Amino acid sequence: ERSAVKGTGIGLTLSRRLTELMGGTLTVESRPGQGSTFRMCLPSVELASTDLMEQLSAATEGPMGFTASNGPRHRVLYVEDNEANQRLLAVLLVRREDIELRIVATASEAMAMALAWRPSLLLIDIHLPDGDGHRLLQELRGQGIAAPAIAVSANAMPADLERGRASGFVEYLTKPLDLRQVLTALDGKLRRPEADPDR
Repeated sequence: ERSAVKGTGIGLTLSRRLTELMGGTLTVESRPGQGSTFRMCLPSVELASTDLMEQLSAATEGPMGFTASNGPRHRVLYVEDNEANQRLLAVLLVRREDIELRIVATASEAMAMALAWRPSLLLIDIHLPDGDGHRLLQELRGQGIAAPAIAVSANAMPADLERGRASGFVEYLTKPLDLRQVLTALDGKLRRPEADPDR
């Protein structure tokens, strides 16, 4: 939708295929001169039985999901405007006694929070309401925030990952998030000496 190329109907074909893969149906009723109605029907599921909930449960069990610590807590700043993703990470890290998580929704909030709070690690969504994660990271670096930064984005093309590396992100996580991958990335970067900025 950001290009100048007009649609050719391929989106509808993809939507139908994705719907069918989820066990649903996509139908259309069309009348010349009056318009069209597209209807998607999906089978209902119990939230507790979804793959996401099972993944969350598995990820928060055992040593990978919980690290007891008597030392200082690592400060993790998550910049994300999607409330569902905010809640997901909050639930994922609620049992991590070694991590203090703060979440903001915009680049401007992230800048203010980072300067005042001095995080140990940054998780930055690439698409933000008031800018993009690449520019935000450059602005943070310009203000002396040296904490390792992990990009979070639904854009997963090779060019997106390459741009992330070029911008200075040490890792690039794609949505939908693999929760164990998130924990592995956090643990790997928080163990690095540069993850503990002077405070």
